Amino acid sequence: MQLLGIYIHIPFCTKACNYCDFYFSTSLQHKPKIIDAIVAEIKRCNIDNQTIDTLYFGGGTPSLLSGEELDILVEAIHKKFRLSKNIETTIEVNPEDVNPKNLKIWRSCGINRVSLGVQSLYNQHLRWMNRYHSAAESKKAISLVLSFFDNVNVDLIYGLPDLTKSEWENTLREMQAFAPKHISAYCLTIENKTSLYHDIQNGKIKPAEEEEIIWQFNHLKKWANANDYSHYEISNFAKDDAYARHNTNYWLGKSYIGFGPSAHSFYGNRRWWNIRNNHLYAQKVTENYSPEAGSEILTRKNQINEYILTRIRTKWGLDLDFLKKEYQVELDCSESHQNGWIVRDKNFIFLTEKGMLFADATTKALLLT
Repeated sequence: MQLLGIYIHIPFCTKACNYCDFYFSTSLQHKPKIIDAIVAEIKRCNIDNQTIDTLYFGGGTPSLLSGEELDILVEAIHKKFRLSKNIETTIEVNPEDVNPKNLKIWRSCGINRVSLGVQSLYNQHLRWMNRYHSAAESKKAISLVLSFFDNVNVDLIYGLPDLTKSEWENTLREMQAFAPKHISAYCLTIENKTSLYHDIQNGKIKPAEEEEIIWQFNHLKKWANANDYSHYEISNFAKDDAYARHNTNYWLGKSYIGFGPSAHSFYGNRRWWNIRNNHLYAQKVTENYSPEAGSEILTRKNQINEYILTRIRTKWGLDLDFLKKEYQVELDCSESHQNGWIVRDKNFIFLTEKGMLFADATTKALLLT
């Protein structure tokens, strides 16, 4: 089996965003120790002699790494795995870390794709999210990154409590001027155990109205279509087929290995995940123990449901012939058809415009129980 992707989780951030549920620490004092532990975990990985097609530095905030730290991690991957000639190597960065020096460092380390966490072009929304950068820094960072890299993603968030129609329209107009090859636009998700969740529960924050969120999503789709972006996954848009290859591997059910605290892996029919604690992770690896917090072997039903869960979100849709041939199963699509959530084209099922607004409900109706 071919291993296509490597994910490295960098669990450090300067500040905690109020909506974020990813694992990170705002204390950077143990960064060298974690880098050493990740290298040790890579060396001890028992899945080797593989050619990888994508390498992704996520977090957290990977742009907090020094050039030397990034070089150490890249070298460890090079020693353990074969890299394809056209490997996609992505780093997630925050606008405040973008400057000519860092851009040169990232490029010299083999990075060829940058994912820029802009989120908003309005200071009041950035302050509300507890982001570190300003709107002006965001715009400057986009221009700088595009001057160094051809393959750039810009992250945006809609569905914010006070985001107005005119603000969202203007944000997309500015994106049109920058014209990055890829845009990831996520609807604000209220995750348990985040400060946003607690503020909403305590009545301090009122979530955006559903009608407003639907309008913002529909406007985003119209704008993307008018500006030649392919809407290839619910939250992702690409020009010139510049799909995020690493994330696309997830959606297409390809294998990947994750290194670092809280990182997840999927290989064959097994899934596992690492300890969600920097100190315990480093301790386990240093003492030559596995940093795994848990694992599972996917049953036939699990594999079918994973296929449905990931593929229905994409422009490639569900291949009914594949499900019948591989798993001898025929889906019950009656509820989704009746609600107008899906459409069938030959032997493929796709989300309709309405279905994209009710993707979770659509998926739940299709899953095997």
